[in-house]
Amino acid sequence: RKLILFILGVSLLGTSMMGEEKSSKPLKDELSFGLGAGLGAGLLISVSTWSSFFTSYMHDFSKRVSLEATVFCTFCEEHDIFFGTKETGSIVGLYPKLRLYYYHGKKTRLYRDIGLGYGSQITFLGVNYTWENTGCFLQFGAGSEGLLSFGISYRF
Repeated sequence: RKLILFILGVSLLGTSMMGEEKSSKPLKDELSFGLGAGLGAGLLISVSTWSSFFTSYMHDFSKRVSLEATVFCTFCEEHDIFFGTKETGSIVGLYPKLRLYYYHGKKTRLYRDIGLGYGSQITFLGVNYTWENTGCFLQFGAGSEGLLSFGISYRF
């Protein structure tokens, strides 16, 4: 019984430490700018496309958790296939995001995040690569930032 508890404890501890790399400055801030695009369908009679521009400020609380504030502008276009009409519009919003890291190294980070507010975004997989303080990112998700988005970031 004690052996099972010991093995379970070591397994949980090992899982929580996976994917970490030593860093001299674990708490950092980041400013990023990005572009995104998406495609959607509604009731098989309409097709919508959108593109977005977003900027965000993020603070790493640990190697596993970050909090981010995102401002976005999304341009939408919807085509009604049945009636042959087209509608356009734009949305500007702000929302906080919680980011959780799969891996947080010195140069490479893999993450997922969720943001809710006036707009929303769920990122299933994001990759960020940093040279010195400047980096780039690519993320796949759903929401105000688009299905596929990319951009540049600056860490300080």
